[in-house]
Amino acid sequence: TQGITSYGYIVKNSGETVLLASIQMAFRLHQAHLELKKQKEHYQNLFDHITSGVAVYQAVDEGRDFVFLDFNKAAESIEGLGKNEVLSRKVTEVFPGVTDFGLLEVLGRVWRTGQAERHRVTQYRDQQRAGWRENLIYKLPTGEVVAVYEDVTEEYERKRQLETLMGNLPGMAYRCLNDPMWTMSFVSQGCLRLTGFSKEELEENKTVSYGDLILAEDRQKVWESVQRAVSSHENFTIEYRIRDKSGGVRWVWEQGVGIYGSGDRLLHIEGFISDINDKKQAELDRQHHEDRLRRTQKIAHIGNWEFDLRTRTLYWSDEIYRLFGLEPREFDATYQAFIDRVHPDDREKVDAAYFGSIKANRDSYEIEHRIIRKNDGAVRIVREKCDHLRNGDGEIVTSIGMVQDITRQKEIEEELNRCQGRLGEGTPQR
Repeated sequence: TQGITSYGYIVKNSGETVLLASIQMAFRLHQAHLELKKQKEHYQNLFDHITSGVAVYQAVDEGRDFVFLDFNKAAESIEGLGKNEVLSRKVTEVFPGVTDFGLLEVLGRVWRTGQAERHRVTQYRDQQRAGWRENLIYKLPTGEVVAVYEDVTEEYERKRQLETLMGNLPGMAYRCLNDPMWTMSFVSQGCLRLTGFSKEELEENKTVSYGDLILAEDRQKVWESVQRAVSSHENFTIEYRIRDKSGGVRWVWEQGVGIYGSGDRLLHIEGFISDINDKKQAELDRQHHEDRLRRTQKIAHIGNWEFDLRTRTLYWSDEIYRLFGLEPREFDATYQAFIDRVHPDDREKVDAAYFGSIKANRDSYEIEHRIIRKNDGAVRIVREKCDHLRNGDGEIVTSIGMVQDITRQKEIEEELNRCQGRLGEGTPQR
């Protein structure tokens, strides 16, 4: 019989088995060569089109330097160098800053140990180029060392700018878990000024939890406020007190929002906390001052008012409401509400005196008149006085004044006058 091989040879039944075996081996080698070529083309295609930079090195000088064996297209783009510009050249020649960068040391160590290493984000700089790079270095079974790396310059610069911005903000940006300790997975550098604790001390509760800094009296209020907001997917704003590292108590203002994942699951909370201690103290001082002023006005039966001529809005202190027989803030004060409380026989006089002072462009206004209290109908005498304030054009725009109940003073004056009259009548004539 005759057989036809894949190469087309005709082998006769003549005992030529050696020739047949040789042809079959040649065929298998050819197939393996084709497969190897295919794999190499596949590898080269992958090598050239991977988005990460890849450099393949061969150690020279016993691992004290390395020569480029390959350089993919992504690396060419990152470095602004063509493959032909780097192949067969030493890495210290192409990148003179590689020693300071720290990569040369890592290449040598991986070549000697065979253990892969990550060279974390570091800035490379020489006279030609600069940028932030992150490298993964490993050794091939054939002895070559491969560096797969990313150019993270833009990302790092954005992060650096954000950190700089956050660091200059008067407070602390944060991301935390929704737990009673408010475990911080991230805090900005402003945490040090705000709490006295560093970023490293606060994150993951390494030294102290943020929840421990909140005053015990305020913790429940803070917890309930945040839970109400995150349960309804709303932002929250709260004010409370913390105790800083030095033991001092300060007021802070916090605004935050829940971040949710699939299934509406709350992942964490992000927000910003700022120091409002000076503002809060000023507010408390102002409230204390206003309380003292209210008490003083109540004792002296004096109230203050302010009238904006542009908007026709009038402000009354609580004591003016009481002088007029009204409950404080019973209704919004208006000029008409004031006139309604003036005695009917005095209304025209009061109206003419006030607007006459404005028309005459005077700096002040003063008058005594009667009012009728709403709650008991009593007639009281008041003294009213104000100063007119002007804008940049010299026009009167606002009046700031006071009202004092002088009824008792008038009663005493009348009694004194009567006494003097009686004394005068009883004096003998010479």
